[in-house]
Amino acid sequence: MMVLSLETWRRIVAYHPLHFWQLHDPAKAPVTDGCMSIVREYSWQSLGAVGRDEIRRAIDAAEAKLADYLGYAVGARAATWPDLPIAADGTIRLPEGRLQALGAVSETLLGTPAIVLSDANGDGLYDTFTATLASALTTDPAGSLVVRFAESDQVTGQRDDWRIWPVRITTVLNGGTYDISVRGPSAMLVKPAQYDMGATLATFASQDAANYVGSIAMWQQTVDAAAALTIGDTQYTASAIDARLGIIHIDPCAGYLPWCAPVRPRATVAGIAGEPLGADGDLARDWQPIVAQLAAAEISGQPCACQAANHWLYHWQFDISRVKGGEEEFAFKDAAMNNPFGTRRGHVRAWLAIRERIQPRGFRV
Repeated sequence: MMVLSLETWRRIVAYHPLHFWQLHDPAKAPVTDGCMSIVREYSWQSLGAVGRDEIRRAIDAAEAKLADYLGYAVGARAATWPDLPIAADGTIRLPEGRLQALGAVSETLLGTPAIVLSDANGDGLYDTFTATLASALTTDPAGSLVVRFAESDQVTGQRDDWRIWPVRITTVLNGGTYDISVRGPSAMLVKPAQYDMGATLATFASQDAANYVGSIAMWQQTVDAAAALTIGDTQYTASAIDARLGIIHIDPCAGYLPWCAPVRPRATVAGIAGEPLGADGDLARDWQPIVAQLAAAEISGQPCACQAANHWLYHWQFDISRVKGGEEEFAFKDAAMNNPFGTRRGHVRAWLAIRERIQPRGFRV
């Protein structure tokens, strides 16, 4: 599950905020022959140019590479770690660090409020969506909310993750219960079904509300600490000894005592781990360019785009181990070039950025 949003990647790369999402306006955001900047969902819809689906996969691959070498995810997400050994003193080392919470994660649908489209900057084009829900919650849900496409708008097989982010979520206490408001870029809410249309030149009018979904789904995420750890068919609570390194301990009062049994059982642990996310649900700011640049290096081609975005992509996709025409060499120190990611500039940049952040491994059981 990728954590850097597609919208944030678009902003970093400097793609057109409407054309990237296959939207246009004939007067104020036209598509011209000189700058065919429309990005489509799949490469086969654009005669081989990279689509949003390929970009999502590249972001996912970039984050997975970083996690493999860092020893923790660059963005927090729910996870389950099966078949973990239990040390003689009852401690368990998770496969990753930066533990944020221990417990089984579940979600409850709060409602599917309608969206309202608006023009926040006054340029005559929709740029913002807002949705408001009067919930029945009596405790503030801030920090536990997840926004997704409503199930009726999801398209089977199109995406693995139907979250909508980055968004700004505000909660207000109103007569004993909380009103929830969600606000974000409207271009993200084009009806997913329209992206699966076979026409290679399909674009959608940005000012036609019929091209956007009519509602979104708000979910509340909760963590059941009582189900943090499972041994056999029995659940136990656990505590973090070192959340940074991902070392936990079965709570002494949880009822599990035979640490010194000849054959110790193995445990399944559930929780949330990874670097803390921003308030908008996206990666923390310092991780965003690292992931975006590494993802660019992972992409084999380029989406249709204009000059600025193409230059950015070319810069980070360039293989700096090349020698050009016998005259130009791109020499880097061995410590940079002999890195596990690759020799494209985005690979090297990511490796140089994370070398000092790699978490030590090793745990005696």
